[in-house]
Amino acid sequence: MSNIAAVYRVRIGRCGEPFFHSTIMSKPITRFVSLLFVAVLFVGCSGGLETQQIEGTVLFEGSPVADALVGFSPKGGGIPAYGRTDAQGVYKITSAQGGKQDAGAVPGEYIVTISKAVPIREPTAQELIDLREKDIPINIPEKNALPERYGNTTTSEFTATVVKGKNTFDFELTP
Repeated sequence: MSNIAAVYRVRIGRCGEPFFHSTIMSKPITRFVSLLFVAVLFVGCSGGLETQQIEGTVLFEGSPVADALVGFSPKGGGIPAYGRTDAQGVYKITSAQGGKQDAGAVPGEYIVTISKAVPIREPTAQELIDLREKDIPINIPEKNALPERYGNTTTSEFTATVVKGKNTFDFELTP
């Protein structure tokens, strides 16, 4: 009997879902990979990211900013997290991984971006007819209603350190 066996190399995707790639390996390596595979399956999604709650307010010149997108981008790379402000300028962050409402982000250092997209023009009557009757999407260009520097990770002056537990970050934007 041969000491070589076909095994599966496992890559972990979103929410712990394994992707399988067949390879040929020796039996000791096969046992190790098999045990690793079982451990990954045992952990599953529940053992994934330990996200922490993040919330706060966004003000522009002292007034709440409604419908702004607040992004937390990890400084060293990783999974970003986002939230949208309500009418009072209050946001709660949801991690891009898992997508649970108000799940937050993993602890670490983040660059914070804030933008608010508004249409450059109103849809034409024909675009509205096409949308309603033919289900053709309307493609209307948008612009950022807030100063551009806040919407870019290279120019935003806002940073945040997410720690274990509840985190509150309030942002005051100026022209």
